[in-house]
Amino acid sequence: MSIYICGFMGSGKTTLLKKIMKSTSQKGFDFDEEIEKRNSLDKGKLGEFIEEKGWPEFRKQEIELLKETLTDEEGVYALGGGTAIHPDFSKLIESHAHAKVLWLKTPVDICWERAEQNSSRPLVKNGKEAFYKLFSEREKLYAKFEEIDENSII
Repeated sequence: MSIYICGFMGSGKTTLLKKIMKSTSQKGFDFDEEIEKRNSLDKGKLGEFIEEKGWPEFRKQEIELLKETLTDEEGVYALGGGTAIHPDFSKLIESHAHAKVLWLKTPVDICWERAEQNSSRPLVKNGKEAFYKLFSEREKLYAKFEEIDENSII
């Protein structure tokens, strides 16, 4: 089975992914880190890439990664916070019986506290009010997936 961890920015997807990969022999990667790597970006420079290339290019690369990973029968992946908003996301996931999406449900206050530590993130630059509003919108989308916390699948 391929597991895709979704959740809002700062929810802890990357941290959970690393814990899972350390405690199992699963292969996988964090989508944001993989996009940085494939675009020869220094770690932490994804925000600059998004500002330069735009959200549509970033979302396109996320969906390309999803399509690539769906060919694997096994793996664990941390999605970008907005990967699941892409119009093709649900259709792609549903077309692969071995793919499962889990929602790392984390309170918005914790997400903001973590995310604001990296002021280069485009969504942080928009401010706390915009961050909370987007969280509320995305939470409705994430709610269709099975909820987990950072200790529930390790």
